[in-house]
Amino acid sequence: MALSSEEELALAQMMAGEAEGEPLLGKRAVLHVALNRVGHPLIRHRHGILDVMKEFDGYRRETSALAQAEALDILRAEMREDREDPTNGAIFFENPDVATSGWFIRNIRNSDKYTSVRIGNHVFYAPK
Repeated sequence: MALSSEEELALAQMMAGEAEGEPLLGKRAVLHVALNRVGHPLIRHRHGILDVMKEFDGYRRETSALAQAEALDILRAEMREDREDPTNGAIFFENPDVATSGWFIRNIRNSDKYTSVRIGNHVFYAPK
C-alpha cells in the first residue's frame, strides 16, 4: 500500500496518540489495525487512511514531536520492509484498563466472533 505524505503523518499522529509508551511491538500492532481497517467490510469508514483515522481517539490526542517522529520512523520501516502483522488481522483494539464503551464491551470484547491477542497494554481483536 503506497501512502501519501498526508496519510503517513495522520498514521504517525494516531500511533503516537494511541501507543505512546508502548513497546515497539505494541506500536506496530496499533499501526496494523489502522491498515487492516482500510477496505474491510465490517468497518463503516473504510475508503482510505484518512477516513479510518476518524475512528481513533489517538488521532486527535496531543503528542510530543519526539513521539510523532518515532511513530513515523516505525511506520516507514513497516511499509518498506513489509513486516508481518502482529495482530493476525485485527480491526479493533482497546486498552481494557481504561475502556468504558458499553457497545465495544458487548459487541467486540465479549463476542465469540473475534479472536484476541494482548500486546503491551492493548488487546487486539481479529474477526474469526
